[in-house]
Amino acid sequence: MRCFEHREREAIGVCRACGRGACERCVVAGGEFACSDACRAQLDEAAATRARELALMVRSEHLLERANNNRGITRALYVGLGGVIAAPTLLLALLHLLGGDLFAALPMLGLALPGILMIRFGLTVTRGRV
Repeated sequence: MRCFEHREREAIGVCRACGRGACERCVVAGGEFACSDACRAQLDEAAATRARELALMVRSEHLLERANNNRGITRALYVGLGGVIAAPTLLLALLHLLGGDLFAALPMLGLALPGILMIRFGLTVTRGRV
């Protein structure tokens, strides 16, 4: 392969930016093989863009990991509070039913419903549906 600028010279490599052959006179110092200052600038800009994108990817992974950790905390909070609300009211409703007092048991079941819904919501959050 011949140098693009100096046709009489043999190319020592191919420019990573434009794909042209370059001899030792044309090569511009830097990390990747470049045949001109313009190509060097283009390669440097591409490297800077890749570095920014990598930094964004790392940041995104960190945020996703934090969101997953928060999902576990949310589950514990909803299930725990739902249990605190539902358990005593369901127990009272059961005691009223065992005593034969249906009209006293119905309001207790109504009071237990928010706790049951909180438990259900907490379990749904961990499955990733919300």
